[in-house]
Amino acid sequence: MAAGVVIAGIGLLGIEAQAGILIKRPLQPTGVDADARGHTIVVINHNGGRGRLMVRGANLAPASTFSIVLGGIRIGRLVTGVRGNGHARFSTRPGRREQTLGTDPRGKHLEIADDQGEDVLDDDIPDDSVQPDEKACCLPDDGGEECEDRTADDCQAEGGKVADVSSCMPNPCATAPGGDEEVGCCIVRNDEVECEQTTIGECAAESGTKVDSCNPNPCAPSSPGVVRCCLPDASGGGSGSGRGGSGSGSGSGETENEMECEQLTADHCMALHGTSMDAGSCDPNPCPASP
Repeated sequence: MAAGVVIAGIGLLGIEAQAGILIKRPLQPTGVDADARGHTIVVINHNGGRGRLMVRGANLAPASTFSIVLGGIRIGRLVTGVRGNGHARFSTRPGRREQTLGTDPRGKHLEIADDQGEDVLDDDIPDDSVQPDEKACCLPDDGGEECEDRTADDCQAEGGKVADVSSCMPNPCATAPGGDEEVGCCIVRNDEVECEQTTIGECAAESGTKVDSCNPNPCAPSSPGVVRCCLPDASGGGSGSGRGGSGSGSGSGETENEMECEQLTADHCMALHGTSMDAGSCDPNPCPASP
């Protein structure tokens, strides 16, 4: 089964997956729809300058539209067919039938949410492939500046400029192609997320998430009537959602007493013996560890 997932992912996302970072993860059902299944595939090219994300769902509600939420930001949608299956593709340089990937997905909580805003499937994408000593480096290129992951010393040795951000997603290099293009950007300020129209370079400098538009606002942490629900970790540890399962890379090293956070209605949370919190984002996980 795992081999089939890898082959399908490479077929959809391109052969560059073989040369860069490939992370494949199963998505876990939250209890809203026990039959739901899915997986994610993350591809980062060898120099960190381009990323792709594929989200696949199965046994979901048929002929329905689901939101894809990454790091608390709605980045796009997944539409199912009559059998309840569907997939969504995202890229930092989106082509036909691809949606915008405006942030590095590694280390972020990913959710598939239904039309009520409740999480149906989720997982935490591991960040152990991120090199802590590397930064985004703006290197001279024929078409402007190219962003690649480099240590500060290597960046300067190659004639580049070290950007004050850790990722090339979104591209922080001001003279990169499209660097002065105005885009929507979800920015966290004073523990609140705002959507602003700004350039790609300014969005990166604010460690924001590039989005296609601020209308409707994709940065709102949850839908009306949906709360953060803290549930016991069903897997006994692992990734931040508590049910990370197997995949390339490890979780975030949480303890076996970790509580998981889901976006659910208060009634659904109570039915699952969870503890309701106010509305907000599950990334980072706000649930205290169980005693």
